[in-house]
Amino acid sequence: MFKDSQLAGWTRPLARGAIAIPVAGLMLVLAAGSAAAHAELLNSDPPAGVVLVTQPTSVTLTFNEAVAVNDESIEVFDDRFSRVDAGQVTSIGSRVQVGLPPGLAQGTYTVSWHATADDTHPVLGSFRFSVGQPSVVRGTAPGGGQNDLAGAMLGPLRWMGYLGLVLGPGVLLIALALWPAGLTDRRTKRMTLLGLSLLAISTLGTMLLQGVWASGVPFNALWTAPSTLDTHSRRFDQVYAVRSFLLLGFAVALAVALSRSVQVPARSRRLALGATTVSTVVLLATWPLVGHSAAGDGSALAIAANLVHTFAMTVWLGGLALMLFSLRPAEHADDLAIVLPRFSRIALAALAALVATGTFMAWREVGSFGALTATTFGKLLLVKLFGVAVLILLGNLARLWVKRHLCSGMRGKAAPSSPPAGELESPVQSVGFRRGLVAEMAVACGVLAVTAALVVIIPAKQDFARPVGPTVNSSGASAGTPVP
Repeated sequence: MFKDSQLAGWTRPLARGAIAIPVAGLMLVLAAGSAAAHAELLNSDPPAGVVLVTQPTSVTLTFNEAVAVNDESIEVFDDRFSRVDAGQVTSIGSRVQVGLPPGLAQGTYTVSWHATADDTHPVLGSFRFSVGQPSVVRGTAPGGGQNDLAGAMLGPLRWMGYLGLVLGPGVLLIALALWPAGLTDRRTKRMTLLGLSLLAISTLGTMLLQGVWASGVPFNALWTAPSTLDTHSRRFDQVYAVRSFLLLGFAVALAVALSRSVQVPARSRRLALGATTVSTVVLLATWPLVGHSAAGDGSALAIAANLVHTFAMTVWLGGLALMLFSLRPAEHADDLAIVLPRFSRIALAALAALVATGTFMAWREVGSFGALTATTFGKLLLVKLFGVAVLILLGNLARLWVKRHLCSGMRGKAAPSSPPAGELESPVQSVGFRRGLVAEMAVACGVLAVTAALVVIIPAKQDFARPVGPTVNSSGASAGTPVP
């Protein structure tokens, strides 16, 4: 088993270098930019670039999955960009159609479309076809496009939301379960309030920027023309509205928990823990409803696995944050000696849940070993898996340290309310152990950042199955490719 000096030896360089991991992860989030097209246009009727002898009666788009649309989802313009379609869009599953009136003049027509995938990510594109013979197209289509800067800003907001879950519900749950006295600690209060603030900023910011990004309007539309903002996803709007109300309820529960005396009966604390657990699970359920888990076959099982995965992450990292920032040896050495062994068991269960659910979700999104190295999603997933492997190693070393220094000395004895300082002062104040916690938390922040990036990248299974060399239409844009 490692001695304190040995533990300090291997954690020192790791703790120094660990700060680069969350920074690199955050850069991955920024580099991911706006969400790529998770729903893709497979084909159209009429096809892109075709010259028809007679005019079609409708324009039909076929996607690789079911999409949500409205009457503005398909717009057809003539060569002067006057709209000519019937304006009534119908959809059946993955097929979307708009009618065309009879008597269209000869010339080139532009089809501009937008839709929303089951994972709530909006996609859009355009292509052209001609009737009789091509004509010169003058002007530009009204609207269209996406605000790429707003899309890029969504990445850090998602990372901020994950961090808020850890510092808010995660810290509060572990404090209620293992260290009720910690609810009066000023650092614990600050962490939970910071977590709730990060969640609020992430939720409100995402709601606003999603509308800016999907609508393709400038940022000043937020205050000059808010009516032009549209996320193009009813599910997104509903889920984020529910999340906002849940955050208000959680804020009230947090205020009550932090204001109560630690001398309240144990039964009341258990009720508070149960209520907090239920409210946290309901809050966490809003995350998988607006991501990859909500799309494709087996979405119900994927949503459940994602919920378990996120809950395990919240509890485990929330406990780490509490150990690192609140349970400082100089002030709470006795409490730390009692809480650490208990949290070690919770962390082990959380890690097992993370590995099991993470394996299932990863295979669902990847589908084959070849997609791991041939797609952006797969490569980032490998980065995340490496980070998780490092976390498992660090967590196992920490658990062994706890077992050696704290559990062995208390085996067969009742946990004293005030353990002798001579027995616990040296191991609890181990610099090496705290450096290990710092390294574990830093790696975890990096993993959260990579997770936030994966949310907006085309799943490896879908990306790997795409045909090489897409057909380019007459407008110079690939059919089904999002318009910049």
